[in-house]
Amino acid sequence: MEMSPSTEHVGPLARSAFDAAAALEVVAGRDPADAHSVQAPTRDFSSTIRAGIRGRTIGIPDDFFFDDLAPDVAGAVDDARSVLDGLGARLRGVRLPWAGVGGRSLRPAHPD
Repeated sequence: MEMSPSTEHVGPLARSAFDAAAALEVVAGRDPADAHSVQAPTRDFSSTIRAGIRGRTIGIPDDFFFDDLAPDVAGAVDDARSVLDGLGARLRGVRLPWAGVGGRSLRPAHPD
């Protein structure tokens, strides 16, 4: 079930954060064929990757996305949080009250 034609698509796939940033620089900015794109200057995303994440704030949802996680996935999320914290990132919980809209109707009928 498509929620929106402008948001239901796969983004760039990359081997590293730097590669993803470089891809974003290519696809960001005004697209004359897309009435929803914004006329705005494109940022230099890849140069900030080299600076690391020390002191950067990363928002992590407090609810919905983590409500029904399998134990191994929950463990992997906790491990990732520990790595980010160890690298000096500031982790902040964020509430996304709209995230549950649609709830189970957007999930497959047969999860396997």
